Amino acid sequence: MLMTLYVVQLSEQFVATMQGEFEMAVVGELNFFLGLQVKQVEHGIFLCLAKYCMELLNKFNIENCKEASTLIATGC
Repeated sequence: MLMTLYVVQLSEQFVATMQGEFEMAVVGELNFFLGLQVKQVEHGIFLCLAKYCMELLNKFNIENCKEASTLIATGC
């Protein structure tokens, strides 16, 4: 189970309650989750796909291919 809590007092109460009921470990700040890089800042949590994208490019041996612009419709 993955839990993120911003209020320190609630976080500590939650951990104490859960540890009383279940065997669990608090591992600290989350950096990677399901292959996504996680950045936690004061105003929220940001997910970054850069590492995942590079691994995908490497998997298919296309990391050195030329870029190409792709047109996209705007203003539906």
